[in-house]
Amino acid sequence: MSPGFRFHPTDEELITCYLMNKINDATFTGRAIADVDLNKCEPWELPVLAISLLTVKRTPNETSPMLLDPEVQAVEECR
Repeated sequence: MSPGFRFHPTDEELITCYLMNKINDATFTGRAIADVDLNKCEPWELPVLAISLLTVKRTPNETSPMLLDPEVQAVEECR
């Protein structure tokens, strides 16, 4: 499982796997954590942005929700 795709990534994972890469590479785009300019959004628009970035999918045989990331087409269990 890629770092950051767990429900609660550790502080170390956030810093070493996401923030350091973001600082060192200007072209870095994180799939797990989206960048949103809060100065360009109204507060009521934020839930719409979150839904467009992440889709929750449930199948009849599952008891827990599954997360579908449309960018990488990966399905990971919620933990």
